[in-house]
Amino acid sequence: MYEGDVNDIMVLNLLNDTGVIAPWEDVATRELDINLPMTGVVAQQTKQIKLTTTSISNSPVAAPFGPGEFYAHDIAESIRHDFGRLPVYVIDDVHAEELDDGVSIERIPSEPGFTWLHVHVADPTAILPPTHALSQQAYRQLETYYFVDRTIPMLPRGEIFERMSLGYASQSGQPENVMSFSMKVNEEGEIVDYKVRAGLVRNVKQLRYDDVDAAMGLPPVAISYPFGNPNASGQLQTPKYDSTTMEDLSLLRKVTRKLVDERVQNGAFTFTIGSVTMSIDPKPTFELLGTSRPSRFSGFPQMTYMVQEMAVQESGSRQIVAECMKSASRVASRFFRDRGIPAIRRSVAQMQTEVQGGMELLMASRDENGYAPYHTAVKLGIISPGSRYDLIPAAHSLLGVPDGEGYTRVTSPLRRFCDMIAHWQIKHALLSPSQPSSPLFSEDWLRRFADNLGMHESKTRRMQMVQNNFWAMRFLQRWIAEWEMGAHRDEPNPLDSLIAQSSGNVMLDWRTSTHQLQVFLPQLGLKATLNDINTDDQWDIGRLSR
Repeated sequence: MYEGDVNDIMVLNLLNDTGVIAPWEDVATRELDINLPMTGVVAQQTKQIKLTTTSISNSPVAAPFGPGEFYAHDIAESIRHDFGRLPVYVIDDVHAEELDDGVSIERIPSEPGFTWLHVHVADPTAILPPTHALSQQAYRQLETYYFVDRTIPMLPRGEIFERMSLGYASQSGQPENVMSFSMKVNEEGEIVDYKVRAGLVRNVKQLRYDDVDAAMGLPPVAISYPFGNPNASGQLQTPKYDSTTMEDLSLLRKVTRKLVDERVQNGAFTFTIGSVTMSIDPKPTFELLGTSRPSRFSGFPQMTYMVQEMAVQESGSRQIVAECMKSASRVASRFFRDRGIPAIRRSVAQMQTEVQGGMELLMASRDENGYAPYHTAVKLGIISPGSRYDLIPAAHSLLGVPDGEGYTRVTSPLRRFCDMIAHWQIKHALLSPSQPSSPLFSEDWLRRFADNLGMHESKTRRMQMVQNNFWAMRFLQRWIAEWEMGAHRDEPNPLDSLIAQSSGNVMLDWRTSTHQLQVFLPQLGLKATLNDINTDDQWDIGRLSR
């Protein structure tokens, strides 16, 4: 019935064919045991760190509320800065599952060449104290899980969640509570001043990335659909924004461009390589059945196979938003640093290379946004030390953030618990300016939490990658099977003209006594292995072969 060695794929096919599990069941995340928010070593260690605060008795942020009690009123009401009718632009994807940040631009007539850039972030901590059951659940899960077939939100969807989202109150003409991170930017793209405040905004405008790009005359995002896009909706209509909006968007692009240039000058660098992103409909898929008896299944979710370069996120309106969020995280770290308040920071040490002069060659290969080809980095033997979480304001070399400034995430409190922690810590500092030495969360607690956060994040990213690749493989299997049965014959088969790009050196597979080579398939956005390689051929890193 099946040929070849018994392996995971063969067992999966057997279980599918016998009706033990559904053809669309996500065995990738089942195998990795992530049905519970946290498992294994991370879960065990996290149990030892309860969500506690050092100032629980005297801080209005963490007064002794019960697990079912929300704040009776906005504890930051007396210190909120009212931004009046200043427009707040919430720019996101059409399929965004939460709206947690917006941006404003403010001109300074008395200081030509200087601009205030404001990042306004949704404020769930205006409702949730650290002691609430929802906060405790968010602490256990740490973040929202975005999988191909389902989303597991950190904060439960529903009326409470909607109230927390940026733009909800504006729909009924009400002001919105936000945490605002403001930076004063000069002509060179340097942040010369900053403000961190609890804010109030009244003029929220929800825009879409593609609409903004079209309105500004920017090229559409380069996305490839090698097998077609079943969700294509025809030509995008150019929206018409009022003159104020267009002027603000133009200035936002100009200022964020300067910020990017300044970071690139400071060594910002990111590998760029195409990658596959899978999506399915319906999402979530149907409830899984038990495996105690076989079942008969029919149909299959509609899958979309999309390939895009990582650098896509640094283009057009996406770059505007991304750069604003990076700047807000830099400002947050400065706020904590300047007040001597402990905070969790994300850092990346300097890259290393095995080739003399390799770093200089790598820096020279970057584009204007700091992106360099992945295979150039491999060829130069670049070694990335990886990211880590710590309390010191260390450098983030990939972003060009210097040592001593630091990078504290604060812009996604609806989907990252570490951002909520930062918001509570900031509010405690703003409400208790006379107690700078008594932070809400202690240095010791934050350090232990940071260690667990790093392990958790590493595991989650692996899970998401494995699961995405599982769905890509499932798509390709079905495409090949359908092609062999006569389907898709009215269009070229993308699999007939694949190009392989060498990603390493030829290695001997001791099990088969043959040589193999790791390659990248640009059209599919996947890594693969070429077997039975002829060692007489030249396989330089980056070489393209059909």
